[in-house]
Amino acid sequence: MKPPRKPTGGAGSPGKERKMKRTQRFERRLKDAQEGNEIEILKTYKQEIRQLEIRRDASKNGFIKTCCQQEIDQLKAEKDAIEMEVVG
Repeated sequence: MKPPRKPTGGAGSPGKERKMKRTQRFERRLKDAQEGNEIEILKTYKQEIRQLEIRRDASKNGFIKTCCQQEIDQLKAEKDAIEMEVVG
């Protein structure tokens, strides 16, 4: 007889885990920016946004374009929050 399977956490687990990592990433970057590395952090955001824009523009798949745009919007919001918190 096989041992019982462990629960996998349900359908929503991967999204929750991804959101938590995104939040942790933002908090870590905000802390770094407050410690004086704001220029490097803002350059990183700009580079990530540009890469996603290139991927979005090159894709013919509407779903991929939508996902890229959502990520771009999220990164821009994080970048703006860091700019407001640290710079201005």
